[in-house]
Amino acid sequence: MAFIIQYSTRSRVKTQSCTVWCIYNIFLDNFKRIIIVKMFYQFGVLLLVGTYLSVTSALPPCVCTRELKPVCGSDGNTYSNECLLNCKRLENQDLKVERSGLCENEPPSCFCTYEYQPICGTNGVTYPNKCSLECERADVKIAYTGECKADEVTKLQPCTCTRERKPVCGTDGNTYSNPCMLNCAREQNEDLNIDHTGRCTNDIKVVEHAENVSCACTRNLAPVCASNGVTFNNVCLMQCSGTHLTVVKDGPCEFA
Repeated sequence: MAFIIQYSTRSRVKTQSCTVWCIYNIFLDNFKRIIIVKMFYQFGVLLLVGTYLSVTSALPPCVCTRELKPVCGSDGNTYSNECLLNCKRLENQDLKVERSGLCENEPPSCFCTYEYQPICGTNGVTYPNKCSLECERADVKIAYTGECKADEVTKLQPCTCTRERKPVCGTDGNTYSNPCMLNCAREQNEDLNIDHTGRCTNDIKVVEHAENVSCACTRNLAPVCASNGVTFNNVCLMQCSGTHLTVVKDGPCEFA
């Protein structure tokens, strides 16, 4: 016995004759509808009222630009742009744009680009760009443009000398118990040199030991060969070595 079935599409209602239960698979907008339609006798007598199932198929990932045009959604959340809100609608079909801008119940958020124009903050931290610095730390200012440089000065151990007595007279009029003591004192007076060996004729004071004297040298590599045959990374480190040394030549010692 033949049946007359009716099923609907987006545009119109279709009628078709069939002799058994009729199941139609209609694909509309990524939705797969399995429809069991109304079934009639050929002469119009109603036999069965049909039903349908709706099954969601897999959707492609939602892709949006990084455009910054924040909108407030009806769920109370702020979205960077309307496209991102529409992506969220896949989970919540009732979601809509409440208004443009941030939601009032949210504190201002930082929206920065990924542009890399490093800024060094006054806290010594490098930020990818000015926006990132201003967003993350309102109390930090820009120190300078570019990545923060590591501290170029390294503090060495306090200047230590032996008790050897080989007095020298410094150009400051002080007698030092040995050249090492004078070299330690040069940290506070770079112009200090040995005037002559032995005690000063009119001692201002006699320096017997180095107190609270520490060497501070940069990390720059400019090797010199000292008079004791040792290579130092720079002149400052040589002068801070604890002995009265002179530069034999620039560059490493050949026999070092």
